[in-house]
Order: sequence, then C-alpha cells, then structure tokens
Amino acid sequence: MLANQNSIATKRKAQFIILAAFLLGIVVGASGQYLLLHRSMNKQVGTSVPIIDELNNRLSLTQAQRTEIDKLLAESRRQYQLLDDEVRPQYKAIRLDTRKRIATLLTAEQQTLFEQYTRELDAKREAKEREAREKNLATPTPAK
Repeated sequence: MLANQNSIATKRKAQFIILAAFLLGIVVGASGQYLLLHRSMNKQVGTSVPIIDELNNRLSLTQAQRTEIDKLLAESRRQYQLLDDEVRPQYKAIRLDTRKRIATLLTAEQQTLFEQYTRELDAKREAKEREAREKNLATPTPAK
C-alpha cells in the first residue's frame, strides 16, 4: 500500500512538472510573440524616411507628395502608438494572471526561482521597450 502511494505521488509530481513546463512555455511563448510583434511594429512605424524613399524611387514623388505622405505616416505612427497603449495593459494582465496561476502549482523553492526568472524577463522586456522609445524619439524626420 505504501509503495502504491509512493507511485501515485511520483506520478503526480511528474504530471505537475509537465504541467508547469507547459504553462511556463505558454508564458515564454506569449512574451516572445509580443516582443516580436512589438519589435516588428517599431521597425515598421519608427520612421517614414525609408518608406518615403522607396515610394519616391518607384513613383517619382513630388516634394508636395513626399510632405503629405510623411504627414500621413506620422499620423499612422500615432495611431499605432495609441493602439499599443490600449492593448499593452491587456497583455500585462494576461501575463500576470498566468504567472499567478503557475506560482500556485510550485513549491516555495520553485516559486522563488520562478520569481527570479520572471524579474529577469521583465527587465529584458523593459530594456527593449526603453530602447525602442529612445530610438523613436531620436529618429529624424525627412528633409522637406
């Protein structure tokens, strides 16, 4: 009977480890996807100079067209930023909820390690976001 209980406990531990790894994979995957999407958006909307230059090469834009397209692209960047500002708290809420749910499955020692891991992830995310903001602030506007 004791051997049977040990076997059940071992199976539960194995199931718990698999579940924790799966949930952690979801958190890491979702964070990674968010960062890639965010980085992709920053590259696309960070500056309009390459876009305007490409359009000029293909379409031979007039200076007036370049100026108006630059204004349109600047407005798009503002709209993207507003959307990002609106959606970011939703991503954060999902991330925090998932972390809380994972933490309930962990031992005290594992929780400590998990908290350290998530702090490292958060620090990396914040550094990349800060770098993107600084890059966007330092981006020159095209000559008119």
